[in-house]
Amino acid sequence: MLSEKTNDDNGNIAGNIEISTVVDGIAMAVPGSFGAADEGTGTKITFTPSVPLNYDSTYTVKIKKDLMSENGNYLPADVSWNFGTEAFIMNEYFISPNGSDANLGTIDSPKKNVSTGLIAKLKAGDTVYFREGAYNGIIVLQSISGTADKPITFKSYQNEKAVLTSDHADYIIYLGHSQHIRIEGLTFAPNASQNGSRGVAVRIDNHSAGGKQSSGIVVTGNRFENCGTAVATRDLANVGYGDFEFSNNTVYSNDSWGFYFQEVRVKAGSYGKIFNNVIYGASRSLNLWGKSANLLFYNNTFADSYDPVGGSGRFDIYPVQGTYDAVANPINISKDLVFKNNIFTKPIRTQLEGGKAIIDASQNVAFDHNVYSIAGTSRVTFNYGGEGPNLTLPELQSGTAWANQGRPLETGGKDGRGQIRRYGERRPDHLRHEPRDRSGRRRDRTRRRSAGDRYKRQTADAK
Repeated sequence: MLSEKTNDDNGNIAGNIEISTVVDGIAMAVPGSFGAADEGTGTKITFTPSVPLNYDSTYTVKIKKDLMSENGNYLPADVSWNFGTEAFIMNEYFISPNGSDANLGTIDSPKKNVSTGLIAKLKAGDTVYFREGAYNGIIVLQSISGTADKPITFKSYQNEKAVLTSDHADYIIYLGHSQHIRIEGLTFAPNASQNGSRGVAVRIDNHSAGGKQSSGIVVTGNRFENCGTAVATRDLANVGYGDFEFSNNTVYSNDSWGFYFQEVRVKAGSYGKIFNNVIYGASRSLNLWGKSANLLFYNNTFADSYDPVGGSGRFDIYPVQGTYDAVANPINISKDLVFKNNIFTKPIRTQLEGGKAIIDASQNVAFDHNVYSIAGTSRVTFNYGGEGPNLTLPELQSGTAWANQGRPLETGGKDGRGQIRRYGERRPDHLRHEPRDRSGRRRDRTRRRSAGDRYKRQTADAK
């Protein structure tokens, strides 16, 4: 309300009154129109925004001193004040290539990026949905956490294909000292400028001694295409890890790494579970640097061919000795690992430097009920220190050391007949599902043969 009458002749009002807000650190003008009505000796000015104002936001009104009254008077100086909008409680945010970071983030008004401003708003139970399309940028979560029953989730919307890329070579999504974060149903790939191959897709770090322990991280149902490493997990501060899960992911790699673990020691009573993943084409499907512990690898398929001559440097498990802090943790190799029900097509490459290898009894590493397509004695090869033992299948498959500690694990690497199961054999009855009819009886497998197969069999019998 102005004490003297004024009008909008020659843009007097519209040109001298501004309304703005700040979005992700950038001041943005609010579009809209002005109206003026005389009240007594003055004029009441109203503003109607052309788009809804954002919830939980601060707006600034600025009236310039050049605003002139009908009497020819001006303000002595610019006048500004702020007003705020009420908070709107959201637990779902939508991201779209066609969105705008000035939008609220609803399905009808999506944001364009997972900005620092949006990340600061995330709370336990929130979900960030990616609509179909390609996104080029990084997502950094430092000490951002959900809860065990209400994780913070990043996922594709209703199975739409959301492809995340980044010019940043070290990561697309970075989690530092974060807890209960879920990454689901996304595709990670190089962008057009990276010539078909990029660096790490997801990096999970403990990097500060005073930081909280990373835990409750779930990476599931994603596709990683030609990423230098699909998921890199590191403990650079000897903080330790709680439970985490990498499951049901597909890693299609152009001769790089699948999952990388650097001194990932999961606390007692917790486990890192890596299961139901398919990794194809990696030079190192699982890369273990330094002493990682309490990791369970099961039901994974490492689908690739191995040429012992031309395939040098390609391994399904690649454990080496190392330490980030030799004072706190003397150099060592991984221990307390379980590999169960996996399909291996490339050998294990284990280090012998200093006399250490993960197959040593002291390391308590169990291989049980795995399938190997590598023939002869090339299932395990040794590096940095000469030749190690040529293990037989029974020796490699023994799970006795792990089972003797009371852990629930089948032992001996044997099938239901007490025999070692080699590549190409069917799984024992307790590991596969026999087809049955409605009465619970096993179906006759010969009934499923085609007419051509039955004809060939009858012809052979007749001969």
